Amino acid sequence: MEATEITVKAMEWLTNAANQIGDFAKEEIPPFINEFLTWRFIDTAIDAAWSVVYIVPILIFFFFYSKKAWAWGIKYGKESDGISLLVPSVATGIAFIGLVVAFPLDEIKTMVKIKAAPKVYLIEEAANIIQTIRKESK
Repeated sequence: MEATEITVKAMEWLTNAANQIGDFAKEEIPPFINEFLTWRFIDTAIDAAWSVVYIVPILIFFFFYSKKAWAWGIKYGKESDGISLLVPSVATGIAFIGLVVAFPLDEIKTMVKIKAAPKVYLIEEAANIIQTIRKESK
């Protein structure tokens, strides 16, 4: 066999392999992307739902304990030097900080991004994966 025959056969083989890969990609990649986006949406929704585990006790604390603490502060606030207002203020502050920390804002933003701009989400995910690989390889 001559070098040109080998080159021609190699090019035919490469072209055939590329066509087969292209056919596979056309058939398999769109369902994979849809499944990936669906999974990320559901995964993010589960993470957001877990926030309820933290938010509900905080709300219960806020509505029951803070209400009682403020009532106590108002009742005894006239007789004391102002320390009675510190107790309900701290209780309310702790409840508010807990709500802000537990609120699933990032999860909600991710869910909206997946539904509103799935291509942007996929590009950002690919960029994050590439950055992670580059950091780990250094």
